[in-house]
Parts: sequence; structure tokens; C-alpha cells
Amino acid sequence: MLFSVPLFDDSTYITSPNSYEVGLHIISAFVIGTNPFETAFMSYIEQEVLSTTPLIYVNSLNVTWQSDIVDVSSEVNCIRQES
Repeated sequence: MLFSVPLFDDSTYITSPNSYEVGLHIISAFVIGTNPFETAFMSYIEQEVLSTTPLIYVNSLNVTWQSDIVDVSSEVNCIRQES
């Protein structure tokens, strides 16, 4: 019985897409600086900020957005100093 669960579970063979990856993939299909890109980028942020694990920082095709919740640069510096 223990061997049948991984055999019939689809997560054994493929990774289930999540909203973060799908959203970034859709954004990457648009040309930077166009209205569709801006609309998709802001829609992605508006949806993901409301999730249970909200966005803190987004960098899509070198267009960035940062949350007001935390200062990302200080967090990155702390991580680099600890390493």
C-alpha cells in the first residue's frame, strides 16, 4: 500500500503550477512599457498581495515593485552578513 501512493500521485511526476509562477509567466508574454504589460503587472500584484503569503518584492523583466511591509534591501544585507 505504501508504494502505490507515490505511483498514482501526479505530484510524483509533475510540479503543480502555483499562482506566483503562472502570473510571472503571463507577464513575461507582454512587451515592457505597453498598457497590457502594466495592466498584467498591477493585476498580478493586486491579487498576490491579498494571498495568505503576500508579495514583498517583485522583479519581472527588470520592472520592480516593493511592498511597504518590509525594507527588502535591509533584509538582503542581513542575509548576506550572516552567510
